[in-house]
Amino acid sequence: MGNLKLKFLGLALVGLILGACSQTGTYETADLMNEQAAANKAGFNLTPFGMGGANASLSTCANCVAEPVVQSFTTTSNNNDNYADVEVWNDMEKLYIKVTANSSNTMEEIQLSYPFDSSLSGQAQNCNYQIDYNNTFDNGGIPFSTHTFEFELGEFETDWNKCDLESFALRVAGISGQPVFLQGQNDTVSGTYTQGQNTLPFTCDNVPTAVSYALHEICSGCDEETFSYEAIVAGTDLVKVVFTYDAAEPLEDAVVNFTFPQILDVSEEGVYTAPDGKQYIVNNDGNNTVLTWTGDIGCTDAEAISFEFEVMADCNASGKAQIWTDTKVNGESVKNDNTLNIRFYCSDQSIEETNEED
Repeated sequence: MGNLKLKFLGLALVGLILGACSQTGTYETADLMNEQAAANKAGFNLTPFGMGGANASLSTCANCVAEPVVQSFTTTSNNNDNYADVEVWNDMEKLYIKVTANSSNTMEEIQLSYPFDSSLSGQAQNCNYQIDYNNTFDNGGIPFSTHTFEFELGEFETDWNKCDLESFALRVAGISGQPVFLQGQNDTVSGTYTQGQNTLPFTCDNVPTAVSYALHEICSGCDEETFSYEAIVAGTDLVKVVFTYDAAEPLEDAVVNFTFPQILDVSEEGVYTAPDGKQYIVNNDGNNTVLTWTGDIGCTDAEAISFEFEVMADCNASGKAQIWTDTKVNGESVKNDNTLNIRFYCSDQSIEETNEED
């Protein structure tokens, strides 16, 4: 049947295509399984964090991060002291896969399958699967204790994006005994084959899979999220409020909602034009008025955006008006302990910052 090439990107998490100039080596899965069985018999199992497709880095990749997120794995062991630690991370230019022999051990060769690739040799029912190791490091025959593979990622949001998944497996030779491995739990594939006039079923439970890492966007010098305001009386029943905000990460087309519960109508045909020129869509004029602005927001103190309002208090029988109670960015409140509700007292034309109900 020749050499049938199978890409198991659907069996494991998907990886990006990367390459390196190095010799290629392949090892039969049967050999790998025998070596794993020997390790398991001695009481050691393949236990990388993220085994079987579980991937902790997926839980942190949705937003940009201040520093690279390092995910750690451990290879098989051929006794208590013979294994390798694997660390994976990325910055905005490269993906890094670092392999380190534990304790005083050294390595002779690292064979890395990246992007992860597995092939079937011979008839499908023979289950002769093997990992294709497409990157090799051997240090010119000199034993070594650690090595870091580096792969160019290309342009962010063109060639890659946050939460894109990288899949790989590796084999390490020279750590006091038989090779040690890092891969996912073997998968099972079923099918049929023809023998004469008969169609017969087969099942292979030794189909190798990969471990994976989710790429992260590194924040470009962002500061912590901040939100503040200054409120003054600008005239009879007139309150001027200037809000200042910068996000934890750059935001494009952010939707910002300001809630002014008790103010007089500020809109013209449903639009409020603020003193600073920003325009807001107005909802519920004079009754829990919500002013909505959409635009880009920076993530540094220097790029903080300001929002300026001048509103007339709707003084009722109680002699006071709640001017402002909340601001939301993309549906999430940015209010904090230092930004209390703004209350206006009509009788003495004063402002109070308080979260008290009365």
